[in-house]
Amino acid sequence: MTADLVITTDMLLNMAKTYERLADAIRDVPGELPISVDAGIATDIIIDMLGTLDFAGTTFTEKSDGCAEKLRILVQLHEEEEEEVTNHFRDLKGELD
Repeated sequence: MTADLVITTDMLLNMAKTYERLADAIRDVPGELPISVDAGIATDIIIDMLGTLDFAGTTFTEKSDGCAEKLRILVQLHEEEEEEVTNHFRDLKGELD
């Protein structure tokens, strides 16, 4: 007996819609950004961007590790429950033989 975890079509379509909404929300942002600044402001912007990128990268890594671990736990729990159910059926079969 086996039961595979399945990602449904609806789930994938909802994810696609979410990404489309995000793209629509930021589509006009680049045109509104300044194309020139003085050197002092540019230095501050670059330092701020580097700090933001470092924070975002670290946070993304931590979140990714957390998600991966949770998914592994879910799959492990699924497999353990599947094994337990299979053992119950085997016991039942043994009683009926």
